[in-house]
Amino acid sequence: MNRLKIPRRLRLAVIWGAAFTLVLALRYEMEYRELVKNLPQIVDAQGKTTSVEVAMTGLDSYLRAKQVRRYGLYSLGFGAVLCAGAAATGHREDRVHGG
Repeated sequence: MNRLKIPRRLRLAVIWGAAFTLVLALRYEMEYRELVKNLPQIVDAQGKTTSVEVAMTGLDSYLRAKQVRRYGLYSLGFGAVLCAGAAATGHREDRVHGG
């Protein structure tokens, strides 16, 4: 299989970009889990709902967590594309031949 040849610096930039976006996706996932863990209780042990203010706060927190997860999935997808691009390319040698 012939690989697309790109300059070495560009390939390194793609690899570093992939690593950065994958770390960013991991950070977003950790933040999402923390936000979901700290959601306020909307229903108590007896099955009664709490006040409207608590419910609205819980909804706002849930929507923020959902947005953070979406960012994480976008970062993960972009990082995967960059990883595939780095794997599919090879670097060309930029050697100057003396005469």
